[in-house]
Amino acid sequence: MSLSLTALPLSTIAILIIAAAIGITTSTINRRFIDIEQLKLYQREQREYLRELKEVSRTHDKNLEAKLKKRQMRVNQLMATVTKQQFKAMGVTFLPIFIIYALLAGFAPLGIHGYFSGITAAYLPFSFSFLGSVVDGITHLPFVYWYFLCSFAVNLPMLRIFGLAPGSED
Repeated sequence: MSLSLTALPLSTIAILIIAAAIGITTSTINRRFIDIEQLKLYQREQREYLRELKEVSRTHDKNLEAKLKKRQMRVNQLMATVTKQQFKAMGVTFLPIFIIYALLAGFAPLGIHGYFSGITAAYLPFSFSFLGSVVDGITHLPFVYWYFLCSFAVNLPMLRIFGLAPGSED
């Protein structure tokens, strides 16, 4: 079977652009719902707590251990606050992303046949049958896998740019 690239670049690039647009939108919404400075402060305090906890396990310092037991509840409350903020933002972004994904990829339980369902969205120049069908040593990636690859490639750096990635203040 010969490899036809006539329709492929449009879907490949379109899905990359869609993944980037969804990533930017999600990061913008998260940035709006999450107090970044507070998040960084809480993460810094948690890292300090974990560092001291590691120190206690190494040195068996009873005074430091007692001090950490007193701080444990505060650190847990701080992280619960951060988690609550993140879930609030996720709730706002989940439904629109689900709708876009259903329109593009389809969602069989609801009988939705998406725009990109059933087509090869990209090709990998090597054989990797786990991700898609392999023809003549070339992997044909369906929408789902190409979207997730694009999403990770675009969104992980974007989280750093928006200051939303754990440890991004360092």
